[in-house]
Amino acid sequence: MVKVIHPNPVVKIAKALLVAVLLTVALYVLRDYTHDAFGWALALIWGIALLSCLLAFISTMFVTLEISENDLVFKKGILAVKTVLVPYNRVSDTRYNQSIVERLFGVGTLEVETASESGVAIRIPAVRYDDVKGIMQSVTGSSGARK
Repeated sequence: MVKVIHPNPVVKIAKALLVAVLLTVALYVLRDYTHDAFGWALALIWGIALLSCLLAFISTMFVTLEISENDLVFKKGILAVKTVLVPYNRVSDTRYNQSIVERLFGVGTLEVETASESGVAIRIPAVRYDDVKGIMQSVTGSSGARK
């Protein structure tokens, strides 16, 4: 059985909307100086914010982590696809980190290290904790890796 996990775009979307709100407030405060450009500037701010929300959502569809019985397969990219295959017996460490903002939205960053490579072999931001728990149990049950 293969389980496929995609990151959640909620943090990127929240940041884009927050920036748009802050810029809107700043533009409203300076409305006496902007005169005729107020409407255009407001439309531009929210157009860019909505476009970044859409791009954040679409980009998460092109990042996948496949969990099979024996290994993890990480794929990232739209035109040029990077693929990393990590067998469970080569995993030396798995970590799950959450910033304050990520905790608010129930997501975090998953990092998987292997014994043969220096640094992190797989790093996926904005993964739900329930999905990560399953990954860590699969890896730990197969190879005895640390959490």
